[in-house]
Amino acid sequence: AEARGRGVRVVAPPTRRWRGSNGLFLFALFWCGFMAVFTGFSVFAGNKNSDGVPLVFWFFIPAFWLIGLSLLAGAINMGRRTATFAAEGGQLRIETKNLFGTKRLEWRREEVAAIRADASGMEVNEHPVIELQIHPCAGKKVGLLAGRKEDELRWMATRVRRALNIPARKHSS
Repeated sequence: AEARGRGVRVVAPPTRRWRGSNGLFLFALFWCGFMAVFTGFSVFAGNKNSDGVPLVFWFFIPAFWLIGLSLLAGAINMGRRTATFAAEGGQLRIETKNLFGTKRLEWRREEVAAIRADASGMEVNEHPVIELQIHPCAGKKVGLLAGRKEDELRWMATRVRRALNIPARKHSS
């Protein structure tokens, strides 16, 4: 975090492959490794058989490869994503970057009802996945950086919240 006058700039760097994906990267590697062995064995065994490889094989195997490669891309994306929060001059600006592009969000201080680290709605092994949440006064919450360490997310939320003087919870009307 970097103090900027009465504001703050918080950068969430990439966590890299292993930590950022919470085991998804290893699972994706296992899946793709299994598919490589299975595909190789099936093709080799099919060449020995006079009938060759059944046609249905060529419909299902690519689908399973697509699943494995999608898991791998998702895991790498989780480890490479970054976010920069700038809370200054009565505005909150967020820039997120990942493998699939850059996204920019911006709110005036009056447009934000709450900022906190809270459950995302997903669970891993019956434990909630925590994310940094921006709760606008109007519209749906914005969840960011799901799966990062809970204390890191709470620290980021607290720094940004204090810089803008915004509560952790929405006030009841």
